[in-house]
Amino acid sequence: MSGQKPQSITLIEAIPASLYDLLKRELAFQLRRTLLLQSLEEARRNVQELKATRPPFLLLKAPEVKRGHNHALATAEDAVALVEKDIAQLDQQEPQLSAFVAYRLETHLRKTSQDYVRSLVEKRHPEDWQRLRRQFEHYVTAFQSSLAALEMSVSVLIPFQTIEGDPSCRILLAQSIANAHAFEAEIAFLNKVSDAQSRHVGPERFSLHRQLELDWTKALQELASEDSKSGPPSMRQLMRQFSEVAHNARRAIHDECPPGSKDREPTDAPGFHAIQWRILRDVVRLRLHPGELDNIALETEQFLENGRIAELAHMQEVPALPTGSRATRAPFAVATPVKVAAPPPTPRLEMEPALRLRRKRPTPPIAASAAAPASETISAENAGELHAQRQALENEIERLRREQQELLARAKFIEDSENKLLDRTQEQQEREIMLEQRAEDLSALEKRLREAYPQAPLSEAVNAAKFDEFNE
Repeated sequence: MSGQKPQSITLIEAIPASLYDLLKRELAFQLRRTLLLQSLEEARRNVQELKATRPPFLLLKAPEVKRGHNHALATAEDAVALVEKDIAQLDQQEPQLSAFVAYRLETHLRKTSQDYVRSLVEKRHPEDWQRLRRQFEHYVTAFQSSLAALEMSVSVLIPFQTIEGDPSCRILLAQSIANAHAFEAEIAFLNKVSDAQSRHVGPERFSLHRQLELDWTKALQELASEDSKSGPPSMRQLMRQFSEVAHNARRAIHDECPPGSKDREPTDAPGFHAIQWRILRDVVRLRLHPGELDNIALETEQFLENGRIAELAHMQEVPALPTGSRATRAPFAVATPVKVAAPPPTPRLEMEPALRLRRKRPTPPIAASAAAPASETISAENAGELHAQRQALENEIERLRREQQELLARAKFIEDSENKLLDRTQEQQEREIMLEQRAEDLSALEKRLREAYPQAPLSEAVNAAKFDEFNE
């Protein structure tokens, strides 16, 4: 499998500028790591040499000699600590940058490479299916979490308050719409692979059925006008339908994964994505000037801290071939149109669509390959605003959780107080009944005493009754 070569030649001018920029920054980090390791080895060797050339009987030497040696040794040890700190920082930042490069390359291959789709259909590289499954689960979890947070916020709206009119609900709704874009892109690409499989093996033998492409974004936008009365039931319907659609798609991906790759961890086995990544990295390395890599690495560290690197990974752009360049087929060109087989029947849901969810209009497979994925709709201008909205969203969710805990504690206190009050009321009723019974007993006793001693006062009748009982 590792000996297989891609069927096409990579043309560096055909890739988007943002992907080229990210590849440059990745190579700058690699060069920076190489230079830091060399500096660390040299600094450690300098420390060892200073310790080995320590003057004998240093304590008996002149103060100037002792200070000079100790200062040189301390400076060398500080240099080692400084380089180790830079390497530790690079160990934290390099995986983040690699994740952004992998995401940007994945979205580009999904958008333009028919060979990538064909590789998934033929299941030549299990690692590609593992990455597809992991990315799908990531966006399903993100969409489900944002919907759950929105449902909780809608459930505590004040009477007659609309979702759009509440600040926290408005932020949660915007986050849910952004996650809906990503989820719709995952379903669209899954159907793109399904169409390619139908053309490759025929409509009678294909196994990956098309999934429902519902307009989640439109449904959430219409949800903004719901109020405290109609909002909660609409959210529950939306959650139920999303759970069913996600479950069907998850089961389809699980069944389609190659045998032995469903539950194992990511491996180093090269897939189509990894092969293209390696080819692009080699081509970019030939086009870079070594003198500019250090400045690029320092700038990349700042971009990772301020979030600018995420804007590059999500930037939407259409690469254009330069004039006079040789055109190539995949992985960056659309294949020749072929006759498309009739798509398989779309599975139906058992319930009615919630919030008037509309099916998206079916897009021809060839045209769909040239369309930009919905996950790339975040532009560089609003990335900072979305980051701030996400932070505000997390704070609002934490506030709602604290309020929920306080309300639960208050409800528990009220319930305990009511139980105590009921217990005291029951005890008081039992005591009143007992006092009434004693009063009736005393009245009956007084009546018997008066009948037995009609002429005597009540006190003498009581004494007489006691004396008679004693004699008896």
